[in-house]
Amino acid sequence: MKRKSPAPVPDGNSRTPSARAKLKFGAVVLFLAAHVILGPLMKLSSTVGTVHALTTAFVGIFLALTSRQITTIACVGAYIAGAEVLWRISKAQVFWEFGKYSTSLIFLLAIVRFAKMKHTAIPIAFFLLLIPSAVLTCIGLDLADAKERISFNLSGPFSLAVCACFFIGLRLAQDQHLRLLTTMIGPLISLSSLVLYCTATATTLEFAGNARGVNITTSGGFGPNQVSAMLGLGTVLAFLIAVNETSTLKLKCLMFGSMLLFATQSALTFSRTGIYLAGGAIVLAAFYLWRDRQMRFKLGLLFACAILLATLFVIPFLNNFTEGVLSERFKDTDPTGRDLILKADLYTFLHHPVFGVGIGMAATYRRLFFSRAIEAHTEFSRLLAEHGVFGLVALVLVFWMAWTALRQVQTPGAKAIVATAIGWSFLFMATSGMRLVAPSFLFGLAFARIYPNPALKPGPLKNRKNLRAKYFRRTPNHKLPTPIASTPNSYS
Repeated sequence: MKRKSPAPVPDGNSRTPSARAKLKFGAVVLFLAAHVILGPLMKLSSTVGTVHALTTAFVGIFLALTSRQITTIACVGAYIAGAEVLWRISKAQVFWEFGKYSTSLIFLLAIVRFAKMKHTAIPIAFFLLLIPSAVLTCIGLDLADAKERISFNLSGPFSLAVCACFFIGLRLAQDQHLRLLTTMIGPLISLSSLVLYCTATATTLEFAGNARGVNITTSGGFGPNQVSAMLGLGTVLAFLIAVNETSTLKLKCLMFGSMLLFATQSALTFSRTGIYLAGGAIVLAAFYLWRDRQMRFKLGLLFACAILLATLFVIPFLNNFTEGVLSERFKDTDPTGRDLILKADLYTFLHHPVFGVGIGMAATYRRLFFSRAIEAHTEFSRLLAEHGVFGLVALVLVFWMAWTALRQVQTPGAKAIVATAIGWSFLFMATSGMRLVAPSFLFGLAFARIYPNPALKPGPLKNRKNLRAKYFRRTPNHKLPTPIASTPNSYS
């Protein structure tokens, strides 16, 4: 009996991918439009924010227990990472670290269900190294205060370890990765519309005296550092979608406009964090994308349009709107005390090199450089001060994981995505600690393997072992061959 030959893999010129891309653009527009309305509603009513937060978490837990598409579970984690500041700014009735622990719970359930525990020794070891100093915290404080400090300071490293375990070996097709980035940008659009609503409805906008400070009104009434950082992340995500080769021209134009909007609103918070983080991450992406000859023209055109619009329209408008205060703010190079925090942490580490001073206890030692106890703004120095040599080893493991993630990808496009994710997460941890789950999520996302769209089109699977084989198959380190014809699971 003659064996039937498998169907050929569709290429970029076939009609099927383009038709699917057009449908995707319409879905993206509806998705983002719904989130434009959601932002002001959450600001007007904290109940809306509470329902949104709890519903997102419950849907994520349900999908982690039932869904056979692990990429859908990853999208829930991306959505939570984008929505965490939105919940805080709308005063949703959930605990402060809800974003980190809900993401960790959802991903842990998926890890157990998909039986995915290989190659996770280093992330687990990273977190276990931070446990011993908890003993010092319990000895120095009463139980309730010690529990609060341990929970606050370990929630970030815990979510980072869980996200890394979840994404290690995960296989994502290009369109799946694009959907994940778009999902994360949705709640950031809500944050943008919320901030715009607060700015437009403010009775007065006082910019005088903000040349060395921040503006609460243009930050939506919340911490400008976190709002600025997440709006800057929206700039980075919109950039990655705009340069993605699978994005249509309409989607590229939409993301280009979103990129300018995010950057403008991030600057208006008067917190330099978001712009600096976004600029650093985009420079890292451009460094690798420029190596691809096919991307040079597109990248050059994108930067030329952005610089032209910013120079002729955006920057003059912002300077006129803020009466010249914004330009003075960004000319200021004062680190706003972060250098003193770094010195205080290094001083503490040198005097307590073995176990550190205990989780959350370094704030007291910072009084030597400040007039009051102050929380860490640099996660790397906090690990040294509060965990001693164990924190130093944990820090080495983090950098080793980052280097491994960058080394395992070969193409310039894949390296750009990995470098951007790691670069933004490291820059955030260097300036704002681990106050959000976003740096943990992006750090973990750097370990996912991205393949051409035909690579992952598996049929239905019925048992846990097959679920694991579907997404966590070992892959070669060399470049993928160009397939001539293949079955749905052509890449292994």
